[in-house]
Amino acid sequence: MEKREEEIENLLRSIEAETDPTRFEEGMNMVRLIQSAMDPTKFEEGTFMLLLEKHWPPLLGLIKGTSLDPSVDPSRVGDAMNFISYLYIRSKEERNKELRKIGYIRPRRMILMRGLPGSGKSYLAKGMAGNHGLIFSTMDWFINHHGEFEFFPGLLGKYEMKTISLVEEAAALLPPLIIVDNNNLQYSDMNPYVEIAKHHSYSVSTMIPHTPWAWNVEECSGRNIHNFTAITIREMKKRFER
Repeated sequence: MEKREEEIENLLRSIEAETDPTRFEEGMNMVRLIQSAMDPTKFEEGTFMLLLEKHWPPLLGLIKGTSLDPSVDPSRVGDAMNFISYLYIRSKEERNKELRKIGYIRPRRMILMRGLPGSGKSYLAKGMAGNHGLIFSTMDWFINHHGEFEFFPGLLGKYEMKTISLVEEAAALLPPLIIVDNNNLQYSDMNPYVEIAKHHSYSVSTMIPHTPWAWNVEECSGRNIHNFTAITIREMKKRFER
């Protein structure tokens, strides 16, 4: 089974949730492989949903809470994957029509988190996301295969662009809530996301944590999970545009 799961993951990585219609057959081959390789007895362990969550986060948001959610009814996994693949070759209007059939369309919001590392942004974002929101953070790209955070300043620009691209892909799939959990110190940091929101008819708002320590540099230094020092956070505080 481990070998088959490795084959699935390799295939998922090669496709990377492409939206290119010319790759539809390739996507369907992936669906068939998943359906034939997954051990039905492992559905209770969430194997299928874990694969989706790891490689296709926008798609997981699409089917969660709908009549096709396989985490609720494992027997719907085939229907869910066929439906997702079908959506990729449809126009935006057709996609909306199909989504309405499974009770998915809801008002769409994009929330841009703002504040210092350690101020409580991520905790607040997770609470707001609930079961239907998608959270994207540039800092996630710095987590290695062992789950450890390793920050390389030289890669920040590259990873910021990757986050923007991922949010663009997610917004095209119309999840009801997208949260960008970045520091967003300056208004220019948020402009790309605002443009994405406008293009896909999302309302946009910003959210700043109101924790008692939100602007306390020393406290944030001790609380942030990314090991940013007080010196770095103090510089961030100076750059923050109110």
